[in-house]
Amino acid sequence: MSLMAENNLKNLRRLAKKYNIRFRLPFEPLPDCHADTFKNIKELGCYRFDTYAENASIRSAEEPWVRQTKSRAEWLAHRAARLFEQNRNEAGWRLGLENDVLRRFAVEVACPRCRARIWKSEIQATIQNNGHYSKRLEERQNSRKPCECSYGKHLYDFYETGTNNLFEDRAEEFILYEGILRSELKKQGPDRVYGLKNTSNLDSLLSSLAPPELANEPGDTIADVVKHTPFSSDVDPLLFPFLVLEAKSESSSSGFDAIQIQSAFPIRALLKLQEDLQSNSPISDPAMAPLVWFLACRGDAWRVYGAYLAPGQNESPTFYEISLLWSGSLLHKDQALQLVLIVDYIMDWARDIYRLDIVRHLKSIVTGEISDQMSFRDSDIFSTCGSVFNWIPPPRSIAAEDIAESSFTANRDQFESSLSTHEAMLNTPIPNTELGSLRSAFISNFRFVCLYITSDLVPSLLEMVGGKYKTRANIESVARRLINFITQFDEVLVMSGRDLELLEMLWTGVSHSSPEAYPEEFFVIMETSWYFSTSWDIQREISCLAISRTAFDVLKKTANFRVKHKGIDKLERSERICHEKAIRDLVDCLTSASSWQVLLAAISCTLVTIYPFPLRKRHDFTPALEALGFGYIREARVQPFIQRILSRKMWAPKKHVTVTRREMKAALQSGMTAEEVFASKRDRRPRHTDMSFKRISEYIYDYAREKGTGTQKDDSGICAFCGFGPHSTKNYAYLNNSPPAT
Repeated sequence: MSLMAENNLKNLRRLAKKYNIRFRLPFEPLPDCHADTFKNIKELGCYRFDTYAENASIRSAEEPWVRQTKSRAEWLAHRAARLFEQNRNEAGWRLGLENDVLRRFAVEVACPRCRARIWKSEIQATIQNNGHYSKRLEERQNSRKPCECSYGKHLYDFYETGTNNLFEDRAEEFILYEGILRSELKKQGPDRVYGLKNTSNLDSLLSSLAPPELANEPGDTIADVVKHTPFSSDVDPLLFPFLVLEAKSESSSSGFDAIQIQSAFPIRALLKLQEDLQSNSPISDPAMAPLVWFLACRGDAWRVYGAYLAPGQNESPTFYEISLLWSGSLLHKDQALQLVLIVDYIMDWARDIYRLDIVRHLKSIVTGEISDQMSFRDSDIFSTCGSVFNWIPPPRSIAAEDIAESSFTANRDQFESSLSTHEAMLNTPIPNTELGSLRSAFISNFRFVCLYITSDLVPSLLEMVGGKYKTRANIESVARRLINFITQFDEVLVMSGRDLELLEMLWTGVSHSSPEAYPEEFFVIMETSWYFSTSWDIQREISCLAISRTAFDVLKKTANFRVKHKGIDKLERSERICHEKAIRDLVDCLTSASSWQVLLAAISCTLVTIYPFPLRKRHDFTPALEALGFGYIREARVQPFIQRILSRKMWAPKKHVTVTRREMKAALQSGMTAEEVFASKRDRRPRHTDMSFKRISEYIYDYAREKGTGTQKDDSGICAFCGFGPHSTKNYAYLNNSPPAT
């Protein structure tokens, strides 16, 4: 070993001690949280090839994979002997053996035809000290049936049919360490790392909006706030890796001690991913403590380690401990069989326990609830296919959430009676089916979704969107986003508070009756859209951002722009005063369409921006607004921006808090008890709780009923605004992608 390599190892040993990483000796006691799992590894490490081979012919009828496991072990022993004779280098040993040792992570475990199992671990994975989940896991394992397809149908595959769509690997990729550790360590990449593949279900969870207490900025997703990969690549990332492999050649001067210390920090990085995920989740389950597997090989000699967390006692720091569980040489058939069975067990653990636990924690962060679900389905993975739909419940819509919190009892009753209204209109019961339903095009929901900001509401808004830490940087960022968004438009409507409430009242029938806001003038940006809800109801929605002049001034001061903001100066020239008649004409035109036109608009997901007319031709002259026009757009701008804010909730006090030693010492010296210190942190609540900047209302419109009462224009009516009737193709000009209508 060169002097440079020796100095590097000394430095790694010093850093490992500094960061509480230690390798446990084989005779030291194992952690209670992983006792059953490690016991299973040790039991598999006692298998003998001759005994296993004798049973293979007896068991092969019901467990055909037993014969294949025997063949794999025998092949590995012969292959290792040949490589040993050739005195191969590291690359030769890796290419000659590694893929076959880890073969189980590359193949499917279920038949693509009958979906029954074509493989099962010799000892199936178990959960430590957890009666509820242990029972559910045992039920799932017992319900699995072996494949009964004839061998010829497996298309001559030597092992199994299909590739494994749950796990992926990375080879020699650099790990990104946190904080100061990044500067203390040289760039290093483990020889191989295995983790979870980014399936559609995991991608859906990671793409979900982060809860307010975790989000740093509006619109942050779970992937933005929960570190989920140790690598820099965001393209199809390897998620929450759980297995590290490091290899050296037989002739290498580096022994297992060097392999261990070289892999110490990658192992710690993977443990911290699991630790951080669990700390952000409301689930607290000691049986699911972080666990990372480590395989070390030097030529034909292999070792299997288990890495875990050892919490310190009496406020001492957490240790990252790595215990040797098995060692052996592939030159011996007994030990080749043992390694095959151990790797198979690790894959079974990763599939039945680890992956589902990761999903459970992610799901609990998304929903804010503790889920007891320990199984789910991926439609593109044979072994998880089944008749279970919607494994994760869809997020509640903003409308449903806010209607439940509001006092709009009449609207809520109408919302809940929607299905009965459809049944009455269709004169037939709604079928209870999984793949379809019936709806009447004569019934649609009018929704008004508005982010309504006055100067009095700015503190509550900034506190909610700014996150649980409410740092100055977070609050300034929120204010800048709001100002940057509204100042990007060439023309901005200006409405009085009275006219803004008139718009909502004409659209949904809801009146807030807040006279104190009537004199206020608001900067307003609006869009309207037609689409189908998740329950296949037609939605006709106006999305609106409204910021009062006084609130805008408060946001300007809060934003603390370092340089002059050109958009703020331009806003005064962008104003277009909107009057009551234009609002009434707008609503009359939008509600004058026939049910057929509304259905076509919903099918095509029509999206329309609302702009002042006539258009301004010169920057130095602003004509008086005569009407509000419609402009067809392909992508919404207002709707996604305001929904990121409206979907947030006021953060709740944390159930579990941390206190630094310095804080605790100072508090104890001042006479407080430890319980009072934790309680003072846990019970901090928001100072501002006025959530009335969320203005969301809904009205279910029955076309036939309203037509009979005369409150809605009938099919022969002509819109006074655009001059066309409901049967005209020009009534909704945007349906045909025409130029903006007036």
